[in-house]
Amino acid sequence: MAAILACFETGIPLSDLVSKISEYSGVNRRLEYLGSKNGIEVYDDYGHHPTEIKAVIQSMEELKKEGRAVILFQPHRYTRTQNLYKEFAESLDSGEIVFLLPIYSAGEDPIYGVKAELISDFMKFPAKILPKEISEGIFALKSF
Repeated sequence: MAAILACFETGIPLSDLVSKISEYSGVNRRLEYLGSKNGIEVYDDYGHHPTEIKAVIQSMEELKKEGRAVILFQPHRYTRTQNLYKEFAESLDSGEIVFLLPIYSAGEDPIYGVKAELISDFMKFPAKILPKEISEGIFALKSF
């Protein structure tokens, strides 16, 4: 609505707005549809904060036609995980099946005691597997 009003106020024809909106593909890695294989639809999302993760999981529940939403999550940064592990656990608990990968350091040095298991330990939902590498996570996803 704001875009329509801005076009109106600045004299941009509504047809130009409609044309540009139809070309817009969305933001990369924000609930981005990657494709489908064997009836499994795959989406990618860069959400790395508990609030974003919870919103993505809720959106996935609305998007899925049938079956289960399987979440493969890799915590991003040791400091973020250290500060928000309880919130991550709460957000991920809203998923049906959750796989946790090791923390992606993003250049940070490891912090003693801070690892993906810290999140897992605070999750209420029992289905959580901690693959050691992303390839193991992908293999685990294939079993669903």
